[in-house]
Parts: sequence; C-alpha cells; structure tokens
Amino acid sequence: MNLHLLAAFFLGILVVYHFTYYAVSYVGKRLARQPVHLEMIPSRREVSDFFADLKFMLGSGSRPKFAKYSYAQKFDYWSVYWGIAILGVPGMIMWAYGYSTLGGLPFIFHTKEAILAIFWIWMFHFYHTHLNPTKFPVNWTFLTGRLTEKEMLEEHPLELDRIRAESD
Repeated sequence: MNLHLLAAFFLGILVVYHFTYYAVSYVGKRLARQPVHLEMIPSRREVSDFFADLKFMLGSGSRPKFAKYSYAQKFDYWSVYWGIAILGVPGMIMWAYGYSTLGGLPFIFHTKEAILAIFWIWMFHFYHTHLNPTKFPVNWTFLTGRLTEKEMLEEHPLELDRIRAESD
C-alpha cells in the first residue's frame, strides 16, 4: 500500500509540473507577443477526422491528413487526465477518511477506473503506439521524440507541410 501511495504522490507531482510548465510557457509567449500553438486542445476537426478515418479503415475513403497530433493521440493524451481525476480524487478521499466513506463510493470509482485504465492502456494505447504493424516491434519515437520524414509524410503530413513552410 505504501508503494501505491508513493506512486500516486509522484503522479500528482508530475501532473502539477506538467500543467505548470505549459501554463508558464503559455503566459511567457503571450507576454512576449509570440504566437501560441495549442495543438493538444481538441477542435471540431477531430470529429470529422475520426469519421474520415473510420471510413478509411472500413475501406471506403481516403485517410485524413493529420497535423502535429491526430484525434487518437489527443484522445489518448486527455484520457490520462480523466483517469487521474477519477482515480485521484476518490483515492485521496479513501486515504484521508477510509474505504467506507460515502457508502464506499470512492472505492468503487477508484477500482473501476483502475480496471478501465488498464484495459484502455492495453487495448488502445499499446496497439496504436507500440504494437501497430507499421511500428512493430517497437516505436522508438517515445525515446527519441523524432519521426523520419517518411513517417511524417504518412502520419502527420500537415505538420510536415508546416515545418517545410517555416524552413523556407
């Protein structure tokens, strides 16, 4: 249990660091009157990209062109924060007041979300990020942070166009 609580504490620290880093970066760029790109914020485009990609996967359309992040990457990113909220708040309630607080509701939320998170990670994240046939046996981007030009052309052509336009 102590290891579980220690891991939760460090996860909380990482979340605070992550939001602080992006908030300071955002405010700094705004004060310096530099352009601010919030690529991870979902937009209406993700809905149309999802349906276009679904048609592509069913064989009746062309693959949509993604920018820096696809709808799936954004969903994967934001699902972590949903999971942390649903795990963390009930977890802190149980830690402070015990498992039977509020009729055991925090325990139910915490355990059900943990099971859902494990299945999500294995079924969605691991497939799309690591086990996808185009990436198998391993996608090294998680270590290097880089994509080849060929990968950019296939997966994020709009981002590649933006990079090329900036370098011209």
